[in-house]
Amino acid sequence: VWTTIYTGQPRERHGVQTFDATSEDVRYKRLWDIAYANGIICGVCGSLVTWPPYNVGGFMIPDIMARDARTIPPQFASLQELVLKYPSRGHRRHYGLAAYPRYAVQLPRAGIKVRTMIALAQEVLTAALLRHPHRDTYWRRAILLQQLYADAFLRLYHTYRPALSTYHYHAVDTLSHLYWEDFVVERGNSSSDNKGHREALTAAYQSADRILGKFLQAAGPGAVVLVISDHGFCRNPEPWPRYRVRLPRLIQILGLEGIATPTRLAHQHFLYFRDSSHVEDVGRTLRSAHFKETGEVVLPRVVTRGTSLFFPPPNTSGGGLTVVLPGHAELPFEELFEDTGHVATGIHDPEGIVILAGPAVYQGVKLKEASILDVAPTALALLGLPVARDMRGRIWTEAIHPQFWERFPLTVVDTYRREERRTSAPEISDKDVEILYQRLQHLGYL
Repeated sequence: VWTTIYTGQPRERHGVQTFDATSEDVRYKRLWDIAYANGIICGVCGSLVTWPPYNVGGFMIPDIMARDARTIPPQFASLQELVLKYPSRGHRRHYGLAAYPRYAVQLPRAGIKVRTMIALAQEVLTAALLRHPHRDTYWRRAILLQQLYADAFLRLYHTYRPALSTYHYHAVDTLSHLYWEDFVVERGNSSSDNKGHREALTAAYQSADRILGKFLQAAGPGAVVLVISDHGFCRNPEPWPRYRVRLPRLIQILGLEGIATPTRLAHQHFLYFRDSSHVEDVGRTLRSAHFKETGEVVLPRVVTRGTSLFFPPPNTSGGGLTVVLPGHAELPFEELFEDTGHVATGIHDPEGIVILAGPAVYQGVKLKEASILDVAPTALALLGLPVARDMRGRIWTEAIHPQFWERFPLTVVDTYRREERRTSAPEISDKDVEILYQRLQHLGYL
């Protein structure tokens, strides 16, 4: 989705459809590629599919799905290392006291502020001395990591003064899935008596607001700012099953290591294949999976589509029963399915958010319609750069002053499609797969 936002092309054209995609897989130039090719210094922080990083004149700090700690400039690798090693569920060893002194020396050089360092120290001490449940601590860690990125972004922004910069804030999305019911309780919209973690999602929005305020202050009144979300959130009207598939174990059983990439999005489980040759065979296997004792089908809704396959988990418990995967294995239900003990209470709402501000933008205008495909052509127009004829979206002309077009008349080119990759895309190794699983687990997608 975010590659669509930055290229103005749908995913079947830009080529990024799975979580293991790299910056080398993108078939079309993104906003910063186009701007840099036109002599504009750019800065990119946390935007998805930016690993491995490459030169855009200013800086590029890859997203949390990066396979290693490379950054541009390289002195920010210590920050990336900390973020990438920061604990996923139950992995306390990554943030023990032994590692903290080294980061305490290195992170200030990356622009991490004293207040953020103190918060990090408190989190490290709390994690080392206490053993709180994951749900009690996860939201604080997610917000803290965003602040680390924000501090680094501000340091880099003041250093390079990029004319185009992007910052990706993901904590609101991640936390909305897990803490939405707590949020509606806080707002008085739920009859639940469970106090839960009422402050978690509110704190995430407050964090995003503070960070945006600092960015606006740094950019000054002459900057044009776009705040974009690809979707919204709402309460999940139908509780999802408590059970989720242990996808790495399923991949192992079916012999799909290096062939398929597993992902869990909301209540759906996905397998993305590098080509379509295995999809139907795997689909038949999963559809025929059944309980040995009862003969009941385990996964009644398995869908195959192109190079992907997806299915929801079972609605009922198979505790104590045996799952048969014909031609592959017979194993206890608990080995293949995990009881999460809770359901995701927040679900994506298709309506996202777009806010524009700056000297070229009308105040108080409501867009007639808006699509994620519109962001790239609108941003290019506001940069005074040509818009590609093959972009599928439109320019939000109703939000832009007519005087702007007098200074920067609209120009067009045929396409921003890349004819050749900069270098060969790196193959995904066994180590890369393990790293990918860790990243997805940390985000709650696996």
